[in-house]
Amino acid sequence: MKTLFRIVFCLFVTLTITTGFVTADSTNPAPLGFEFGMSDGDAKKQIKNNGHNIIKNEMDSKKVRTIIFEGVVVDLTEVKGIDQKTRLEFFHNKLMSSAVMIKTSDDLEFIDIQNELLKQIVSRHGEPSATDNMFSYDIWEWDIEHLGLVLSANRDKGKLKLEYTYHPVASTKVESELNLKRKGEYRHPADQMFKDGNFSQQGGPGTRTFTP
Repeated sequence: MKTLFRIVFCLFVTLTITTGFVTADSTNPAPLGFEFGMSDGDAKKQIKNNGHNIIKNEMDSKKVRTIIFEGVVVDLTEVKGIDQKTRLEFFHNKLMSSAVMIKTSDDLEFIDIQNELLKQIVSRHGEPSATDNMFSYDIWEWDIEHLGLVLSANRDKGKLKLEYTYHPVASTKVESELNLKRKGEYRHPADQMFKDGNFSQQGGPGTRTFTP
């Protein structure tokens, strides 16, 4: 009986990975192969273990670290040879969002991949909760438990992006930014003058400024 259970379990895992989506639930959502809430250190180990090259690893002033690597951990489309990159964003060292960015070579390939992604998402999560189009962009949005999912397509540039956002970490980021604006962000006056380009600005040490 235990052997049969192991076989069924292995088949289930194999099917979920080959269909392009790792199971995403409220306790361990990892739709693109990375568990939300994981640290950037663990993510870098996972990227290295999968044989991918990190092409960007930067942290901005809002405590958000962005890691981009070539390729994907989980294949989302059967089309091979396309330009794919994965972007991971961390807030306070917790994975907040993951996205796959795809660049196609021609219009037919673009349409095929877009339709394939839509088919996969709708079959798993149903019809989108919202859609929009603006200029050359088409956008589809889904609201999943604890997750936001957005598929965006740029017809003119042949680019597609599939992005998951983990609400618990994203909400913490928004609250942190609101608190910072309410209190005012402390900045060294010389740094602020350099950023503003106003070198004649006067201000004593400990100047407190408010960011818009």
